[in-house]
Amino acid sequence: MAGNSDSIVLLELGSNLRKLRKKRRWSQAHLADLSETTEAQISLIERGLKDPATTTLIKIMWALEVEPNELYPKTV
Repeated sequence: MAGNSDSIVLLELGSNLRKLRKKRRWSQAHLADLSETTEAQISLIERGLKDPATTTLIKIMWALEVEPNELYPKTV
C-alpha cells in the first residue's frame, strides 16, 4: 500500500511544481538553471517519475522563492 501512496505524493509534488513554474512563465530549462539541476530532472519530478533528493527540492524552492507548504502535497 505504501507504494501507491508514494506515487500519489510524487504526482502531487510534481503537479504543484509545474503550477508554480508555469505561474512564473518559466521553462523547465530556466528553472533547472536557477536550481542547479537539469531540465530532464525537472521534467521527471513534474511527471511524478522521480523522487527528488531533499537538497534538490531546497534548491528548487530557493529558485522559485516559495515556502515548503507551497510545494509539498497537502494530503494523500
